[in-house]
Amino acid sequence: MRQRGRYNYVPGSNNNYEPIWYDADQDMKPISAYVDIQYRTHDKFAWIPTRSRFGSLIWMESYIILEQYVTLNKKHQNLKQTKYSVSEYVEAKIKGDIELGRRL
Repeated sequence: MRQRGRYNYVPGSNNNYEPIWYDADQDMKPISAYVDIQYRTHDKFAWIPTRSRFGSLIWMESYIILEQYVTLNKKHQNLKQTKYSVSEYVEAKIKGDIELGRRL
């Protein structure tokens, strides 16, 4: 039997198991300590047909491009671009599907 955290843990045994949350709550930093999320929105007009995030076809109307820059540990920067029609953007924002960080 090994000692891990506050609980005794026996590998392969169901009688004495260690919960996942054993001591992680006290030692963990918030995600904002490691990740910086910045965003930018652009309004464009679809002269050429394009697909939105939900798969609908956008053509001859304006749409919104949401760019999210994610910086991990001040070293790696990822870019995620998402296209929304105007009505889909409003709907996603009301539902809370778009979680935005700091504005660029």
